[in-house]
Amino acid sequence: MRFYPLFVGTFFLVSLIATVPVFHEYVVLRSQFEIECAKPIQDYVCFQDRPDRDGECQKSDPDFPNADLEFIRVFLNSPPLVKQATCSLERINFVHYLDQAPGGLFYEDGQMSIAWSMLKNREFLFADRVLWAHAGYKFKDLFVKYADRRELWIEFQQSKEPDLVFDPGFAVAYAHEIAHHIEQIYLQNGPQHCTKTDQAANSTIAPSNNCSFLESKSQAKISIDLDKDSGFTRAYDICSPKEQFAQAFSAYVFKHHFGFSFNIYADGQLALAQNDIFTAAKFTQKLDLAEALLSYDMTSPEVRLQLSQDHESCRGPFAIN
Repeated sequence: MRFYPLFVGTFFLVSLIATVPVFHEYVVLRSQFEIECAKPIQDYVCFQDRPDRDGECQKSDPDFPNADLEFIRVFLNSPPLVKQATCSLERINFVHYLDQAPGGLFYEDGQMSIAWSMLKNREFLFADRVLWAHAGYKFKDLFVKYADRRELWIEFQQSKEPDLVFDPGFAVAYAHEIAHHIEQIYLQNGPQHCTKTDQAANSTIAPSNNCSFLESKSQAKISIDLDKDSGFTRAYDICSPKEQFAQAFSAYVFKHHFGFSFNIYADGQLALAQNDIFTAAKFTQKLDLAEALLSYDMTSPEVRLQLSQDHESCRGPFAIN
C-alpha cells in the first residue's frame, strides 16, 4: 500500500479550511443568543417527529444538526421586542412533521413549534410565506392552485444589508407567529384595546360578523386586485382582531425593520402589493399598534412593565388620538 503524505496533508488542510469558519460561526452565533437570552439555545430546543406538548424531547437530531443555527440567524436580525419575546418562550420545538399548521409553524401557550421545512431556505416558497404571514392564505390552497411553481412569484427589494444572512421567508412567518406571544404577554386587554374605531372598522369589512359567508366568498380564488380591503384575507383573519394584529405586526417588521418591499404575482397578474396592506382600512390601527410596541427598547424589566401598563391605560404611544 502506497502512502501519499502530500495528498493526504492537502486534503486535510482543505477540509480544515472549509470546516473551521462554519464551526466558528456556529459557536459565535450560539454565544450571541445566550448573551441576549441569558441562557443557551439548548435550554429551549426540543426536537420531535410530531408535535407533542408534553412528549419526550430530543436536544439534537443528526438528520438536521443546524436547525438551531438557522433559527438564531433570524433571531439575531430581529427587533428587540421580537428577541425579548423569543427569550421568554418556554420551549422551541423543531418538528419533523407539522401537518396541522398551514403556515409551517404555530404558537401555543408559551411554546413555538416550527416545521423543519421552515428552517431550510427554500426560495421558491418565499411568496407563499409572505402571503400566509401578511394575508392569511394557507400554503395548501396555493399548492393546489399553483402546482407549477412558476405561476406564482415574488419581486422584492431589500433596502439595507443585514448583519447576518438569513432566510426572509422564515423571518416573515416567524414575525407573524411570535406576535401572538407578544399579545399574550403585553396586551392583556387584547389588540383592539386603545382603539376608538376598531369595531366600526370591522363592521364595514365583515358585516354582522358573518364569517361563514366571508369564508365562502374568499375561498374561491385570490381576488386581491378586485377587493383590496377584504378580498385577500381569509375569513378567520377578517373576524379575528388577534389574526389581524399578527398580520399587521409581520407586515410592519418586514417593511420597516428588515427593509423589504415586494409585489406578488399569480398567473401573470399582480396578486398582492405591499402597499395594499399599508392602505387597507382594516389594518390601519393594527399597524399603529405594531409601531407603538416596537418603539420600546425592551432593555430592562422596568421598560417591559411600562409597556404593559401604558397599553392597559392607553397612554404614551398607545394614547387614543
